[in-house]
Amino acid sequence: MSIDTKTAARVAKLARIEVNVDGIEPMTSVTPQRLFRRDDVVNDGNQQKAVLHNAPDAREGFFAVPMVVE
Repeated sequence: MSIDTKTAARVAKLARIEVNVDGIEPMTSVTPQRLFRRDDVVNDGNQQKAVLHNAPDAREGFFAVPMVVE
């Protein structure tokens, strides 16, 4: 889609409009909706065995990696 010089000048002028947006939360969509928010709770996940199952080398419940510093 091409635009003429007059339209480009109008859009450029509109781009310079300054609006005070202090206190206005960012939108995630044009339709009003509230996002589900859960509490941020730290836990160990209870999946140590499942995670370590895919490790190439695991010892005493941890990933074992080769020593890189002597």
